Amino acid sequence: MASEHASSEFVAEQAPGSESAGAEPPSAVRVSVIVPVFRPGDGFDDLLDSLDRQSLPPREFEVLLCDDGSGEPTGDRLQRAARARTNVRVLTLPHTGWPGTPRNHGVDAAQGKYVFFADQDDRLFPEALRHLSDYADRYSSDVVIGKVVGVGRKIPRQIFRRDIPSAKLGEDPLLELLTPHKLFRTSFLRQHGIRFPDGRVRLEDHLFVMQAYFKARTISILAGQPCYAW
Repeated sequence: MASEHASSEFVAEQAPGSESAGAEPPSAVRVSVIVPVFRPGDGFDDLLDSLDRQSLPPREFEVLLCDDGSGEPTGDRLQRAARARTNVRVLTLPHTGWPGTPRNHGVDAAQGKYVFFADQDDRLFPEALRHLSDYADRYSSDVVIGKVVGVGRKIPRQIFRRDIPSAKLGEDPLLELLTPHKLFRTSFLRQHGIRFPDGRVRLEDHLFVMQAYFKARTISILAGQPCYAW
């Protein structure tokens, strides 16, 4: 996926948000992978490698590296990663010390039909983006929870016992896993103004996911395919 194509740098003060509420982003990009970044370690290279290995063609997904004011040398590191890939953009943002605001900027800038939130030290399985977006297309899902595999941590088992194309709050085990590592329809988030709390808010990801759960027409669980290594 490497090339000499240079990415465009995105500055927070120029954040796009002019799309009409609920409108699909005007491009053929299926998924925007949003990664809040702050002075990442070696695990960041593993994340990039896992994105390089996606079976979904690079033209069909983009990676938004939302830099939370890391400064140098992180800024140079991110720009090098973007220059080596045609589908990576760097969003250079003021420091907040929390991932919520960088993720919000990622949603504002996303060109994909869907967004997926990844963290800088995790990784995706090679078929993840293809399976997640295909599943969302098939069932018109606003939210898709792909199977999460724990690396040195325990993952609730009940939620991934079987595929559930249309899961229901109060009936299915949706509350077992409220982390944001899920696929969301971009127009759905924008239409309903679903955002992470800005600043240092405890369990900000849970607040975001619960907003989405209450507003979604269709929440799907994709248990048959491992998608995210957490």
